[in-house]
Amino acid sequence: MTGGNGHLPSPGRGIVDSINEHTTLLPREDSPSYVKWPTYIAQNTWHTLASNPVNVLLVFVPLGIIAGGLHWSPTVIFILNFLAIIPLASLLSFATEELSAKLGQTLGGLLNATFGNAVELIVSIVALKNGEIRIVQSSMLGSILSNILLVLGCCFLAGGIGRDHQEFNETVASTMSSLMALSAASLIVPATLYAVMRGTPASDDKECKILLLSHWTAVILLILYVLYLFFQLKSHAKLFDEETPTNDNQDDKEAPILSPWAAAVALVIVTVAVAVCAEFLVDSIDAIVETAHISKTFIGLILLPIVGNAAEHVTAVVVAWKDKMDLAIGVAIGSSMQIALLVTPFLVILGWIINQPMTLHFETFETVVFFLSVLVTNYLIADGKSNYLEGAMLLVEEGHKLSAEPIIPVYSNYFNTAVLTLVLPTGHHSSSLHSPKTEIAVTQYPPTTTIAYTKLDTLGVSALTPSVETRSFVTTLLRGNLQVVNTILETEGRPFIQPFPTPSISSFASLTAAFNANLSTSRTIPQVTASIPSKSQNGTYTDRAPIMYRRDHRSITMRKKASTDCFQPLTTSSLPRQITARADHPVAKRSIKPQDNPVSTNKFYANFFLGEQSQGVWTHPYSLTWSKGSGVVHSWGMAISHIDSYQRAYGPPSNRIPGSPVQYYINPVGVQSIILSAVELGSSTVMTLDSLQAFSANANLLPQAGASSRITFPVVQGMAFVTAIYTNLMPAVQSAVFFRNLVQVSQNRAGVFKYRMTLEDNKSWLLYAIPSDGLNPKLQIVSNTQIQGVRGWTGVLQVSKNPAGTNGESTYDLSAGVYPTSGAVSAHVTGSIGTYQLRWTKGGVANGPPLLIYALPHHVQSFDASTAGGITSLRLQTTTKGVATAVLADIWTLIESTLPTDMSFAPWTSSLRSQSSLSANAVNLIKEVAKSEIHQDMNKQTNLDSMYFSGKALSKFAVIVYVINDLLHESDLARQGLEQLKGAFAKFATNQQRYPLVYDSRWGGIVSSATYKTGDPNQDFGNTYYNDHHFHYAYFIHAAAVIAYLDPEWLPLNAPWVTTIIRDAASPSASDPLFPFSRMFDWYHGHSFAKGLFESADSKDEESSSEDGFFAYALKMWGKVTGDRSMEARGNLMLAILARTLDNYFLMRNDNRNQPSNFIANKATGILFENKIDHTTYFGSNPEYIQGAHMLPLSPSSAYTRSQTFISEEWTAYFSDKSFNPASEVAGGWKGILYGNLACINPRAAWNFFSQRDFDRGWIDGGASRTWYLAYSAGE
Repeated sequence: MTGGNGHLPSPGRGIVDSINEHTTLLPREDSPSYVKWPTYIAQNTWHTLASNPVNVLLVFVPLGIIAGGLHWSPTVIFILNFLAIIPLASLLSFATEELSAKLGQTLGGLLNATFGNAVELIVSIVALKNGEIRIVQSSMLGSILSNILLVLGCCFLAGGIGRDHQEFNETVASTMSSLMALSAASLIVPATLYAVMRGTPASDDKECKILLLSHWTAVILLILYVLYLFFQLKSHAKLFDEETPTNDNQDDKEAPILSPWAAAVALVIVTVAVAVCAEFLVDSIDAIVETAHISKTFIGLILLPIVGNAAEHVTAVVVAWKDKMDLAIGVAIGSSMQIALLVTPFLVILGWIINQPMTLHFETFETVVFFLSVLVTNYLIADGKSNYLEGAMLLVEEGHKLSAEPIIPVYSNYFNTAVLTLVLPTGHHSSSLHSPKTEIAVTQYPPTTTIAYTKLDTLGVSALTPSVETRSFVTTLLRGNLQVVNTILETEGRPFIQPFPTPSISSFASLTAAFNANLSTSRTIPQVTASIPSKSQNGTYTDRAPIMYRRDHRSITMRKKASTDCFQPLTTSSLPRQITARADHPVAKRSIKPQDNPVSTNKFYANFFLGEQSQGVWTHPYSLTWSKGSGVVHSWGMAISHIDSYQRAYGPPSNRIPGSPVQYYINPVGVQSIILSAVELGSSTVMTLDSLQAFSANANLLPQAGASSRITFPVVQGMAFVTAIYTNLMPAVQSAVFFRNLVQVSQNRAGVFKYRMTLEDNKSWLLYAIPSDGLNPKLQIVSNTQIQGVRGWTGVLQVSKNPAGTNGESTYDLSAGVYPTSGAVSAHVTGSIGTYQLRWTKGGVANGPPLLIYALPHHVQSFDASTAGGITSLRLQTTTKGVATAVLADIWTLIESTLPTDMSFAPWTSSLRSQSSLSANAVNLIKEVAKSEIHQDMNKQTNLDSMYFSGKALSKFAVIVYVINDLLHESDLARQGLEQLKGAFAKFATNQQRYPLVYDSRWGGIVSSATYKTGDPNQDFGNTYYNDHHFHYAYFIHAAAVIAYLDPEWLPLNAPWVTTIIRDAASPSASDPLFPFSRMFDWYHGHSFAKGLFESADSKDEESSSEDGFFAYALKMWGKVTGDRSMEARGNLMLAILARTLDNYFLMRNDNRNQPSNFIANKATGILFENKIDHTTYFGSNPEYIQGAHMLPLSPSSAYTRSQTFISEEWTAYFSDKSFNPASEVAGGWKGILYGNLACINPRAAWNFFSQRDFDRGWIDGGASRTWYLAYSAGE
């Protein structure tokens, strides 16, 4: 660290000298060896420890190692090891100086030069080995800048105070500064070349060219450094030994304290300690970046340089203050020169050797700062003199660097998804392409990264012209002849198209056309908890103390009350006579093995049995897709993908909306990171499914139909491992992103073989093999796309993505060998507290450890203390639900403590609760309006060709009747309205509407006959295909609940029909022989999915979160009026869960942490798919449509599921008088919806709107009433 320019006097030598003079520990010459040697070791140890006051921090060395070994919080690991390396750096410098003093001038100088920056070198080697190239680059630059700006500035400032000026060896300083200028050029050239190549034909492989340039430049710099050492230590040694006039009184050189052997032993021990602490420090960086809201650039540029240089920096300032400027210059500029000419080139060469793409292409900001810093420094030292003003100048430059760093976009940390348009020459046709112009998804890599890739001409494609900036490498070059079925909305974003238009065949190109070359910064997620189970001596697993538990999980003490089971089965009797059955549903059951209970149509795995079975299934955080011969590997196995936040593509900004949020974001599809396959799988492969349940399904890949050999994938929501159960096949683990290496590593569990896979995108995956015979599976990498095992193999392979280094790996290790095979939910309610449990059936190793399952953010918020104890530090990004957290537990217990048990039909708010009394003035006006609305033609408004619109009208009239009876107390008028309502409802209860309902015995559900009669799958919003059943049937259930409340005698005759549609949409029993369990509501996601039997490239979706809440409210009220306490409790619990999930994912407050920061200003999501979110609707793109779809209908549950904070923010941004789209200027029924929503936060303003005398009835939607809007506003 001295730059080979002599030895620095250590501040601690005075302490050592005093000890030498007064010590009584020195043994006499005639002392026996057993006395002499311990005393000698103790003396040298003490001398070493007392060499510098900073060594008091050595107490952190064992603490840091213990913290890393026991997997404490990454924050604690980072801090402890950070503090530990500071004194170790001091000891390393001390031992180096002691040893070099005994080796003579040449060898000593060479040793001092080599080990001068050993700490930075060790930390950087560890980081480079882990692929943390940004850390390596920024730490190198940070060390250089801290030396030439901070240290040199402090030296000039401290030495110049009280002096006119100071002098130093001008020739030596000039030589070193010239070498620094040359090193600056070595960084400028790659950056310039990169910029020049952009957009040129040479840009296709510019990453490779930059890497090649960096390798040879590094070799040249190392040669130059060797020449400099010869110049300094041999040919011109006298030049470096000259003293300037101001240093004539320099103290004599201090004598060495340690013997050569003692110094060498100390050097080895300290180096090993530095390496261990550096390993733990680097491994904790990713978690620090997430939790501490700091970038990797800040860590490398600012923090890590402090580690290696703190003690020496202080010493340099001290000697400058003593007017020994040659020594100070030797530290500041000499150390910087060593890093620039020795350490950085060495790391580039090392990266070349270990296959890490370390280059000399630094970020533009860093390169410019380095050049300017070297330029300023050269100017200031050119005359061989310094003063305090020059020191202040250098410190100002350092201040510029520090102030700019927090706002630097760390682009090189992120990838970017783009669209590459390939244009074939006229007349040219590739076997992989069917049109002259095809767009394919590509992945843009940072400039510091290079990958192996397949050249296009190997695919029969030549003369291709990229239409976008091609800083890109194609990970999935072509998907061959694969065809996908998707809606126009999904491919073109045309929101005016009716929901679920007729599926059309389109190429993969049309799907990926939506991807834009935008960049997303990473989002930080607050840490929650972590607990790692440990295996005891008897083989059982127990929980250790939480290691990252930073969230309060209260244990709720409840008074002894009756507890209600939320999942009591409904009657499983036969269907009502008026509903006939038919077995000819337009969608055939494809590849599904017969099972006892009906298959759910709306669950996450539906793409596996729909269409061509080629679309993805999202388990979160992974997605799985049957490859079917697609991609560069042409595999027939199961492709696994995980998308990080930086890989998203974003739509155009909506500049009208405050904050200019993007219209949509979407995650790339078709990225085949890992494929679990077998050599035997080919074009005759078939996929079958079995055991389809609410949380899981088994997907089986067979070499050919009827084969006994197979791969079975237990596909379970939240699974941390993708598990493949092989039966008599030769495993083939493949990757279209390409393998960089495969390393078998030890695993402490018998029968489990562990491998570490690194892909060419720098991402790390783990592979666990559990052979049924316990023998080594002998997995070997045979190419950069395939790993193979042995023939006829039977056993289990498990794959997981590891974003957290050794910490993540140790967490996965704890659960390797076991996997979930299915899931189930149970729940009970006591008072206003609901408790539900998600439990998984476990397969794999007998008596194995707990399962590792990923929890979504709303799960973590609801965990009880016991479940929270299983939270780990392992996290992975999901596509549309924020960051998932891995939890070690076989059962999750979740608590919702504010169930709306007192909510009924009356207006309700969280503060005033139910309000069933109105003022006299309000009653008079509402009565006038109600008399008009109750006399409308109910039959005409309800007997429509749509279950959805008919139900909305029935529910509207039911609310009017309720208001007249309970709030206005006009019983006669209410009785008249009730009779009309019952007559209108009877049309449906007797199944005599325009399109009667039928029971579909193929899939097990109640559907409209509209599609059977018209042939249009989109008729009535796709009801026949199981779209939107919770929306449609909720209105009927709610209307029936009001009728039964007002006339209990109506109930016995009509309850069977209502119960049947409830069983269709929300059967509470997995043993129901006619209907699947909970068709619509997903108990893992905490909300419903509306899409039914339509294949979709982005899987299931939900458009109207408010109607989802209304469905739960309708269930609650039907249970309440019929005395079904279980259904009422279940409805209350669903409302509580929805209030949480809507707040987390759909209704985005300003402080939302789960959706991208550039999307949050949209406020409501629009349509939330499993793979994308589009701020639009299926029926239009007006702001009132998009936002209003998450408002309607206004019900007592609206104020419960839509927080006041959100409503206020949304109103201000969209509909206030000062907004771009004032509600006062909105036309039609949407105006009433908006002002009805306003009643939740400003009932007076809403009342003033609805009570105006010249009120336009056109402002009321067909599914709403002015009567209810007035009553709701007055009730609040």
